[in-house]
Amino acid sequence: MIMRKSALFKTESIFGRALRQSEIGKLTPSLKIQDGEIIYRKTGSCSSIEQDFKGYLGYLQHFDWVIDKDIIIPVQVKQRDVYAIYAMRARGRLHLTDNEGTHIMTLGERRARYVYLPPGDYLLHLSAGRYQLFDFYFSIGIFDDGADETFDFLKPLLDAHRSAAAEPIVTVDFHVGTETEIYIQVLCAGLKKGDLDRQVFIIVTMKELVKLSLKEIKQEYEPGSHAAAIAASAKLLMEINTEAHGIQYKLDVLPSMLNISRNHLQFIFKAETGQSLKQYQNALVSKKAKALLTAQKTILYTSDACGFVNVQSFCRFFKKETGITPAEFRDDNAS
Repeated sequence: MIMRKSALFKTESIFGRALRQSEIGKLTPSLKIQDGEIIYRKTGSCSSIEQDFKGYLGYLQHFDWVIDKDIIIPVQVKQRDVYAIYAMRARGRLHLTDNEGTHIMTLGERRARYVYLPPGDYLLHLSAGRYQLFDFYFSIGIFDDGADETFDFLKPLLDAHRSAAAEPIVTVDFHVGTETEIYIQVLCAGLKKGDLDRQVFIIVTMKELVKLSLKEIKQEYEPGSHAAAIAASAKLLMEINTEAHGIQYKLDVLPSMLNISRNHLQFIFKAETGQSLKQYQNALVSKKAKALLTAQKTILYTSDACGFVNVQSFCRFFKKETGITPAEFRDDNAS
């Protein structure tokens, strides 16, 4: 059963009717939800691009708003849910109230919150500016089996949902880091309607986003080792991008993404992990190659999947990393 649209943002009264294809012009979403539904609206210099995707256990929405004056968008919540809301861009003031104006939460640029909302009418207040808002909500069943202990910051919201509480509840706000932004991009790019494997991918990626939220909250509100946090972020970024691009992923982009000098990053990473950045990336590529060869993929296929320009380069790399050739490894691991 596909999740229903629970939070309805009533934007037509603000931005006008949905545009026909011939009227869209240069309006372009800042983040494209693959295989999602998209609506464009424009009135004067104000515009709205609204996207959503219905999954079996989760529902995603993304909004791009350009506003030249203060506005209030009515929001109707049709069933109780727990929402994750990310302000990827907020060049203005953003806050949510109930229908009587009672404050619920504010959200600044590159900040996020989780919020439990019972059914009812709400008001999203936006000052003049540009906004990029991403949110998702999910069946809370995906966080059963000890989730209350693992994701303790979510416990009050999950309890409120289970007891059908009548009042909204929000978490602390937290920073939207580079890893989170990449995960959101990966999630939105990997969606596909009616594909069961993709539905599993959605849930797994949503859980990873919640884990990253917990990490951001702990780093911000429970300060620990800054060096360990930097090394963990570098590892995660390398894992995501090496899986996507293999050996072609350029490590030179890491320092700017983590707002640190290259030499300092190299020093911290070596001290925390015992490996250089390049050694860790090579280990990731080698691990991916071994998994493909164990699955009896061809050496050519494995070479391409791992980002090598030719098979010879891949074979040299694999022999250096493992001490044996790809063919020997595949034969040794054949069923």
